[in-house]
Amino acid sequence: MHSMPFTPCELVIGTYDGKLYGFLLSKDDEDEYSLQSTFVVDDSSQAIRSLSFTTNGLLTATSNDCMIRIYNLRRHKHVAVLDKHTSSVRCSASLVSKSSDGSEEYVITGGDDKMLFLWRVRDWEPMLTLRRHRHPISSVAVHPSNFCASSLDKDGLVIWDLTTGNSTARITTDHPCFHHEWNKQDLLIVHPSGIQVLTVGDSPTKAVWTIPGIGHKVSSATFGIWPYKVKGDDYTIPVILVGDENGMLRVFQRDGDQLNVIAKFEIGDGDPELGKDSRRLKFIKDCKACHYVIGFSSGDLVLLEATDLQDIEICKRFHVPGRPTAMELYMGQLDKQYLAEESSK
Repeated sequence: MHSMPFTPCELVIGTYDGKLYGFLLSKDDEDEYSLQSTFVVDDSSQAIRSLSFTTNGLLTATSNDCMIRIYNLRRHKHVAVLDKHTSSVRCSASLVSKSSDGSEEYVITGGDDKMLFLWRVRDWEPMLTLRRHRHPISSVAVHPSNFCASSLDKDGLVIWDLTTGNSTARITTDHPCFHHEWNKQDLLIVHPSGIQVLTVGDSPTKAVWTIPGIGHKVSSATFGIWPYKVKGDDYTIPVILVGDENGMLRVFQRDGDQLNVIAKFEIGDGDPELGKDSRRLKFIKDCKACHYVIGFSSGDLVLLEATDLQDIEICKRFHVPGRPTAMELYMGQLDKQYLAEESSK
């Protein structure tokens, strides 16, 4: 399969010591992948717990110091600090609400205080306070409709109607989970022993996969697409990428209530000085067009391209100082502005 076009993106990493590192990933004039450091921020004395972007490039960074810090990614400047939470803020997500009056952008955050706040971006006012959790909130995700959100604690999921602030459902999970995300009506739920994919609708279905062997745990997962070739023609299929603590990346295709492994790659070498923990495949972020950024506990990062069903190409390897705790990509109009600025220098 021919190499897919690569869309430049801003990559931001948060670390245990509270720093933020920004990079621009792109291709140069010779079609080589390049990495440019764009900023370093040291505003928090405690670990960064989550990162998320608004559509216009505002970065939300949450941390263990109870604070939510907002940055303008176009100018790499601090914008605001939000301080309604009373404990570690573990998760965040952004959404755009559209109506006949126009569109409004929001950020939703959750934390160890068992509360969610919905913030209006234009003035950073807290519009809703959502309470139903009895345990710290580990993950929040926005439904593609942008009218609903879901939040996760160790007992399960709560579904929220963001137009009213009411909870509409609670889904009990089989294991304590640490991450979830939506893809249309499919909901991916991730726990150390495996993954579940729920199709939410009139006839709900569930597919479950449990990691084989002893001593290996799931450490990350995300929806994506993967290429394959049939009779000389190139296609892509929807998949789920799953990373484990031993540096293994598995690619799954769903078939009804089954999740089948269609490819497996060992990517992480680890750092001997940091021990086995450094091989943990901690982040998988979709760069679109079959490109993914893989992040490890050691601070090593890999940009890879899926080139065929059983093949990947390692496009770029690099390292971030400190141990990463959060990673996010921004692929908006900012990329074109950066490239124009660089070419004019």
